[in-house]
Amino acid sequence: YELISALEVSPQRWKCRVRVHNAVGAIPFCVEYEWELRQQSNAQPKLDLGQCIMHARHGYRAAIVGWDAECEKDDEWCRAEGIDSLHLGRAQPFYHVLVDRRDRAGSQMDYIAQEEARPVEVQPIEHE
Repeated sequence: YELISALEVSPQRWKCRVRVHNAVGAIPFCVEYEWELRQQSNAQPKLDLGQCIMHARHGYRAAIVGWDAECEKDDEWCRAEGIDSLHLGRAQPFYHVLVDRRDRAGSQMDYIAQEEARPVEVQPIEHE
């Protein structure tokens, strides 16, 4: 193999291109791959799947159904939601939550930063 290029996208992200040479068999060939590498976050989720929370800013109830070690949304979404103005910004766990329809009409899911999720006592969440 050979490293063709490595481009720093941000302080914790790199894009790399690698060429792999195959010398096995009668017809040698090369294949190129592209990877995006990210430094792993040291942040650990403080909340569990199924846990009930209250959104600190918007005041709705929700239940956690998934999480990411850090924000996986694009720059446009982060700007619109003010994520970079949070204390830990994008470098914190983000939770996928089912929003209680009594607090927000319709069957909604949301994506919220750990610092905006306040644990509450277990309670039924009304959601499709």
